[in-house]
Amino acid sequence: MREKATFGAGCFWNTEDEFRTLSGVLETSVGYMGGHFPNPSYLDVVARITGHAEVAQIEYDPTQISSD
Repeated sequence: MREKATFGAGCFWNTEDEFRTLSGVLETSVGYMGGHFPNPSYLDVVARITGHAEVAQIEYDPTQISSD
């Protein structure tokens, strides 16, 4: 069984790295959510002109780790 959770946290690179170290986390990916700018690049987002948040999404096994 797999479940997904998405976390917004300032910078997604460190967030993703931390999740990868946890037992029960099966996959990670990063991207942007929200905003008003179509198809933003990383530089657009960090320039704070798009309204997007950087997010890390994880797929995890809820029998090994909880979303709490």
